[in-house]
Amino acid sequence: SEVAAIYANRKDEVYILDAGDNGLPARVVGWDLKGNRLLGVINFPKKFARDRTFVQDILIDPERRAIHG
Repeated sequence: SEVAAIYANRKDEVYILDAGDNGLPARVVGWDLKGNRLLGVINFPKKFARDRTFVQDILIDPERRAIHG
């Protein structure tokens, strides 16, 4: 796995874009800094992040809890 980007918002949430590697899927991991807990993990489907694809430049919308690429 390789961290491609980190985003923090005003709600003390951190979102980490893991580009994946060695058979592991690209994913976004959300973490709540105040509660020190996992918000969730979103794995990118293989059709969007094929082998040797470097996932980058996505938009995280924390209000709608959505990811746009």
